[in-house]
Amino acid sequence: MKKAKWIPFAALVGGLIGLVARQYYLRTSLELDTGLPITGTTSEAVQWVLCLVVALVLLFLSSGKHQDFGKRYAAAYTPPNFLNRTLMLAGAFLFLVAAVLNVKGFLEGTVDALGQRSVGVMHLFLAAVALMAGLVIIAITMSLSNGREPKRVLLPLPGFVGCVWVMANYQEWARRAITANYYLELLAVLVAMVACTLLVVCGFGKGKVGGTLFFAGEGAAFCIMILGDGLPLYDLALTLGMAFYLLAMSQALAHNDGIPLPPLPEEDPPPSCDSSACANCPSAAPDGSCASGPQNGREDAGPPQNGEDPSGVPQGEG
Repeated sequence: MKKAKWIPFAALVGGLIGLVARQYYLRTSLELDTGLPITGTTSEAVQWVLCLVVALVLLFLSSGKHQDFGKRYAAAYTPPNFLNRTLMLAGAFLFLVAAVLNVKGFLEGTVDALGQRSVGVMHLFLAAVALMAGLVIIAITMSLSNGREPKRVLLPLPGFVGCVWVMANYQEWARRAITANYYLELLAVLVAMVACTLLVVCGFGKGKVGGTLFFAGEGAAFCIMILGDGLPLYDLALTLGMAFYLLAMSQALAHNDGIPLPPLPEEDPPPSCDSSACANCPSAAPDGSCASGPQNGREDAGPPQNGEDPSGVPQGEG
């Protein structure tokens, strides 16, 4: 669909406007000393309304009839241009950076009087998953750019980043008395998890193009909105990497959905008869030759003709 091509642009613009609205909310709706919300402000309502508007716009752009890609992952997500490949690789690179920063944050973290670390052990697990996800995205991008189907076992790995991301940040979020300080961060991660899951199922014949485009655009928009929340560097790199990855995948899917599907690859021809294989065939002749193939050096000429018996000798001779 032609209107689906506007989804990455709408997600980017909506995310940037939401980022400004989020910054305005953090400056005007919270007390500087205590961090408690100030009653009577409209900035939080503006933020919610903007999120709803972005969602409705993306829902409109992703609605309608779409192509059925089946299990053809490459046909759905092959990068259409250099910019798209760059976005994919930029997302992968930021995942690798986030892996290093998570390890660095854990090593430099502090321990309070109760023995709780400021950066928990789960961040080491997140670093490992982010590292593998970055390498997998690079491998998938290279396969798609060369016109090959990526290995299906690799496809789900980027989605695990969101799962471990929630677990790693839950303890830090739980320490905040005001849920408004982190609910948008949690929402961004959850929507990104759903988007990554929908991106994967297309490789297994279960994909829904409209839903995938909507959640990928929405996840990218929310990730951009929370970039100004004062995130630590490891979360900032992971958030930006996820935004790049979802924008690139939604752009590729929207573009490929609007063009005719490429023809299916030709199936390999049936193997030719091999004498060595025929000897072991259950239907082979006693001499080891193929019962359905040429026998005794001559082609099967059908039923006897002109008085010739099955042995090949004309009747009346010999």
